[in-house]
Amino acid sequence: MASKDYVVAHLINPVDCIDVAASGVKWMGEGSPTQRIFRLRSLVLDPARVPKDRKLFFPRYYNKVPALRQELAEAMKKENFSNIDIVAISAHVR
Repeated sequence: MASKDYVVAHLINPVDCIDVAASGVKWMGEGSPTQRIFRLRSLVLDPARVPKDRKLFFPRYYNKVPALRQELAEAMKKENFSNIDIVAISAHVR
């Protein structure tokens, strides 16, 4: 708890859930321990690869924006969270 009004989330253990083909991923350092996404056409996640208990996380190889489950986003909107932008992303359901 940062204060009575604010909480800090330290997101560790990124989730390997990006649908690489559907996202149009271009890699940087492919095959190296520091491999990461250099560019993507659009961020598409595979929800089947996200553990049910992960509500807020960074997608592996892409830590530019955190991802959150829809139920958490709805709860945050209901509680009038401020200073955040929640944008819907694609989910590729197989």
